[in-house]
Amino acid sequence: MANYFVHGSFTFPINAKQMTWLRKLIRQLDALPDYIAEAEVTPEQACYQLKVPKEALRLAMYIGAESTAVHNEYIFVKDGRKHYCHVLGDEQFDVEEAAHFCSAFLAKFKPKGAIIFTWAETCSQTRPNSFSGGTAMATADRWVAAGADAQLAYLHEKSVGLEVIND
Repeated sequence: MANYFVHGSFTFPINAKQMTWLRKLIRQLDALPDYIAEAEVTPEQACYQLKVPKEALRLAMYIGAESTAVHNEYIFVKDGRKHYCHVLGDEQFDVEEAAHFCSAFLAKFKPKGAIIFTWAETCSQTRPNSFSGGTAMATADRWVAAGADAQLAYLHEKSVGLEVIND
């Protein structure tokens, strides 16, 4: 039996104030699934009661709807005078969670900014179509993602005029 994995890791620069806001947000998000279950409230009610910032509502609703804890790991690094947020997931990186997280940050601090990241899909055994990955871009109000196969197929059709015959 083969095991399938999704790996992701990226960083973006932050300052001390942004790091404090993100740490508080992660604590709120970690508490969300248990709060929903214990208080027997909807994700919307939990967000209001836990005072989740409005910039993070899509992220909180995603986590609340999934009824699971935060999947990815968020590490804050200080390198000299610079601070970074390192988002990572080994084996089960959650692309959607990472994109919503980035959108929340951008909505609060960089409304005209964007964060781009990639992920890899692997398998413990060689299987057809089991190795791939993709790219995502988050902005303050939305995110988009495409798998590597879709990106390559688009480039081939546009630049070379070839028809890709396998999925």
